Amino acid sequence: AFVSCKDKDTRIELKDNISYIEDSPNVSIDEIEKFNSQFKPLNQDDFSKISKLQKNKSNLIWLKITFEIPNHLKEDELGFFAAYLKSASKVWLNKSYLGGRGTLPKAGVTNGISVGPQAHHYIFYEQSLNFDGINTIFIQLWPGINGSISDYLFVGKQNDCILRSELLTFFNSKIFMFFAGIMIVIFLIYSITYFSLNKFTKVPEYIMFALQTLCTTQFLFSFFAAEI
Repeated sequence: AFVSCKDKDTRIELKDNISYIEDSPNVSIDEIEKFNSQFKPLNQDDFSKISKLQKNKSNLIWLKITFEIPNHLKEDELGFFAAYLKSASKVWLNKSYLGGRGTLPKAGVTNGISVGPQAHHYIFYEQSLNFDGINTIFIQLWPGINGSISDYLFVGKQNDCILRSELLTFFNSKIFMFFAGIMIVIFLIYSITYFSLNKFTKVPEYIMFALQTLCTTQFLFSFFAAEI
């Protein structure tokens, strides 16, 4: 992704400060810090294959991301942005819950509900930030079969995080709602045309094409299902 010099001054890049651990779904945010010594650095080669880090399919992956706030950003309202987290996830900042996407599986269950190629952004509240020391973002996630995270993630000004998230989400998922709408209209036109003809003038290709557009709509639905 293109990043200007101005962006670099207002963003704290995070991709080099990520570590991970695999643990039971029963482990809470209050307990995870007990395992700090067991966290391993997350290599950038593994960003696209988080699923392979999950040795026990009943366990979840915890990511730990650390950062410090530079002086020139201490007066700004900050947030967290990730171009995508293809997994079900929950996010905390310094143990303060920020939100999540999808549904994590409970203990003893191997499957959760993941999300599509959505951009993620979370707003930081001032009382949750440590302005004079290290801040820690914890992400608990269920990677599923093809879980991955983007290496384009940063802490920055809230407006920047929101704008980036909205732009990427539009082009990665919301735009498919428009195409799906067109397909539904085509399906209705050809279906109505086919059934309005008498049996001697019916054109089989009309209903075949209508069904093809309906199947295409179902395929497109997977791209924007999380937006509904």
